[in-house]
Amino acid sequence: MALAVHHWTALKGKRRFPARDDISPRDMAPFLRNVVMIRIVDSGRDYEYRIVGDAHVQAQGINFAGHTLSAIEAINPDYGTNTRTAYDYVRATAEPIAMRGWIGRDRPQSAYSYYETAFLPLGQNNIVDHLLVVTNYRPRAGQEFEPAVRLPKN
Repeated sequence: MALAVHHWTALKGKRRFPARDDISPRDMAPFLRNVVMIRIVDSGRDYEYRIVGDAHVQAQGINFAGHTLSAIEAINPDYGTNTRTAYDYVRATAEPIAMRGWIGRDRPQSAYSYYETAFLPLGQNNIVDHLLVVTNYRPRAGQEFEPAVRLPKN
C-alpha cells in the first residue's frame, strides 16, 4: 500500500490530487493486483467499479468490475453501507483516507483476517471523479493467496 500511496503522491505534485488520466495500469504494475479503480456516477449517487485487482477478487470472492455499488448493496447491504461511507467521504472532502481492521467471526467465510486500505481521490479542477482504492490483505490461517504487494526488483 505504501508504494501505491507514494505513486499517487508523486503524480499529484502540488495539486490536491492527480487526474484519472495521470494513472496508468502499466505504471501500477507492482501493486495493480491490490487496486480498485472506481468511477463516480451521477455526482456520487453511485460508484462504478472499473478496475478490480485479483487480490480483491480473491479476498471478496467476486469480481466487482463493471458493477455499481448499488448493485452490490442489493446483494450485500453490510458491505455497501461501510463502503459507501468511505467513498462519500473521500469524494466530498477530496482528501485521502486510510483504514485498517480485523475481520472477525462475523465473516468466517472470508479468506482474509486483516486489511489495510487507502482511499485516494482522482479528478480535475478540484472535483473528484474517480477513486483509487488500494488494499493489502492478510490471509486467514490455512488460507493461501499471493503476497498483497510485489515490490519491484532492484
